[in-house]
Amino acid sequence: MTDLWFVAKRRTYEQFLEIYDPAQANAVDRAGSTLLHAALANKPPERSRIAGRLLDDGADAAAVTADGVTTAHVLLGGPRHDAATDVPLLRRLFECGCDPNQASEPFGTPLLTLARQLKFIDEALTPFYDVLLEAPGLDVLAPPPPARSTFEALVLLGDRRAALTDRVRALLRAQGRQVPPVPSAVARVDDAAAARRVALAVLDELEREYAVPLALWEGDPEVEVVSDHGDVWVVSWNSVEYLRTRDFSRQVLAGPIAVPKDGSRWLMLGTALPVDEELREWRAATGRGRASE
Repeated sequence: MTDLWFVAKRRTYEQFLEIYDPAQANAVDRAGSTLLHAALANKPPERSRIAGRLLDDGADAAAVTADGVTTAHVLLGGPRHDAATDVPLLRRLFECGCDPNQASEPFGTPLLTLARQLKFIDEALTPFYDVLLEAPGLDVLAPPPPARSTFEALVLLGDRRAALTDRVRALLRAQGRQVPPVPSAVARVDDAAAARRVALAVLDELEREYAVPLALWEGDPEVEVVSDHGDVWVVSWNSVEYLRTRDFSRQVLAGPIAVPKDGSRWLMLGTALPVDEELREWRAATGRGRASE
């Protein structure tokens, strides 16, 4: 049985069929993961072929592991996506009962799992968003308090997910539901302490994307943790392991977090240019003038 899981996850459709018996379509391993979960972790397009065969043979698309991981979590959480084969597969999973509101630590709901893949821009993920936002029973305000809802978590992802967040707001309005206020997106950030709090909330979200502990860049006399750039606070951070060891292989290759003082969405700066030049380009792109103190 272990070999079957490995083949479903790592090998071709033809190799899978060589050892597969349709009676195994709903087999579950010791960790509570189904054979369908394993197939969905394969690379495209093999996963759509293997998973499609399993679904044809009666595999349960609604299966959830002991950790709350659905079949959609596995498909959307992978490092590679192929819209041509993965989008129809995602639609089939939801049509066959996969719960779009199931939250799992550290992934969140399926929609949030995809949104946190920050290496993909909104435009590339639009075909997936189309399916997710039409999923039967989707509730973007789930899970209920005190947990952070999908909508609230999306807002914290900032400009990188602005298009998706706007679509979710439109969906709520179309459903006749009130769009929840998000204080962090409207309250002014007038001091360094408030900027730190915003950045810490951002790191809480980014930890799930990078899958390593993250922290503010404390304890280095050469680095100002929170620096004032007129209309923006810039907050330095990196992985806990890099900050502890200074081992460059442990470094997260991303720029600092910029927190606008007017309370608008945070952004992650790039690493190609000095901070002031990155901010200059952002201001030009957004039509902002540099605010005076």
